[in-house]
Amino acid sequence: SVLLVLPESQIILSPKRRTRMNKTDVMEKIYLEYREKVFRYVRGKVRNLANAEDVTSEIFWRVQTALDSYDEEKSTLSTWIYTITHNTVCNYYRERSKRALSLDENALCADTDDGVMSEIENEILKENLAIALETLTEREQDIIVLYYYHEIPLRDIAIKMGITYTNAKFIKHNAIAKLRLAMKN
Repeated sequence: SVLLVLPESQIILSPKRRTRMNKTDVMEKIYLEYREKVFRYVRGKVRNLANAEDVTSEIFWRVQTALDSYDEEKSTLSTWIYTITHNTVCNYYRERSKRALSLDENALCADTDDGVMSEIENEILKENLAIALETLTEREQDIIVLYYYHEIPLRDIAIKMGITYTNAKFIKHNAIAKLRLAMKN
């Protein structure tokens, strides 16, 4: 019988027992085991405490929603949860940048002169930039969003991402080149 082992814990659930157990009980065990690790990861990526808590809640909601699809033969539980965590943080920044780049209707209605056309052109440019950002790898997106939108120094980003400062500069430079090319097209 294949066992589901939660790393660094005493929680062991066989697939047979997992199906008999209440999903809430399984989720509670997972939450208790991983809440601190997940929150520390999120807090390292999301500066605002309230937003970090919201993202962490969303992560565990996603874990609970997808728990039936978890396959221990494909990955360990910790890897599966880390993947959900990473993707949720990336989605948080994508949504945040989309909101920041969305058309501000109130400003548009208040402005009735030639500034309206300039505002529309700026919004179109921002929308194109958001689309271009999606062509980057996740690592490139992370660096661009953290550096330009959150104004985090590149040295701090490198430390948080576990890469050298030189590598972070290289990734940022290549990402900008890709964005310029995507914006031309």
